[in-house]
Amino acid sequence: MFNFKKNIYDLKNIEMHIKTNKTDDLQFAISMEKLSLPPLFIKDNTINKLYIKGDFLKYKNFDTNNYMGWLSKEGGIQLEKLKLDISETNIIGNGFFSLDKNFDLLSTISISSNKLDNIFILLEKNNYISENTSIKADLIINAIKIASEISNKKAIFSIKMQNGNLYLMDIKLIKVPNFKKYL
Repeated sequence: MFNFKKNIYDLKNIEMHIKTNKTDDLQFAISMEKLSLPPLFIKDNTINKLYIKGDFLKYKNFDTNNYMGWLSKEGGIQLEKLKLDISETNIIGNGFFSLDKNFDLLSTISISSNKLDNIFILLEKNNYISENTSIKADLIINAIKIASEISNKKAIFSIKMQNGNLYLMDIKLIKVPNFKKYL
């Protein structure tokens, strides 16, 4: 358990495995159970399980004094497998994270989820997104679910961040803050 500025971060049963491979990538796996991150993930919205397996790309060129340069020019995090359980919501997928030359988050994630709309409801409830954004996300999610059911396929959702914007199924949802001030 960690205490930061009146918030308690409760991390239980964490495992992290790291190994190198023949390329310049560093393979990793992180497994966590019962993660509580206030104010968003507390009580009813605890992250029950988190599992991430992937690669730090070109890790040999990583410079601790210039990690932003590494992320924006050649590095990144490739997620081969992502599993996340929040309350009744399960998310499974893969993706990529890096930064662009302006230090905006650059990512694409492909996921399947039983209740993806719950994440947007949670974000709206905690004033991270507006009601209009939540409604727009709900319409997109329901359209993909219906189309998937009609074609007898599993619903797969594409989420990407590019040029400072978050997109769901290539439809712009929100402007994302530049991450330079947080890194």
